[in-house]
Amino acid sequence: EITVYPNPVVDNLNTQIVTNVRSGSAYLTLYDNKGQQLLTKNIQLTGASILHTFDMSKYAKGTYHLEVRINNKLQETVTIVKGR
Repeated sequence: EITVYPNPVVDNLNTQIVTNVRSGSAYLTLYDNKGQQLLTKNIQLTGASILHTFDMSKYAKGTYHLEVRINNKLQETVTIVKGR
């Protein structure tokens, strides 16, 4: 399960991933509306809930996409709206 909040976001975007996968990696990749990769975070899986915060304050107002992969398998792509 993947939860992203607040959405729309102004400054900090929180991403919570709940998975029972105990080993490997989760990759969180942020793209702009043109498909340009802005950043990727690699998080080690432990079987526990993962909470990660992205600083969105440096990005322009607009639409972004957060791709979540667990052990190289696409889990979900979430559309994020950046205000201000």
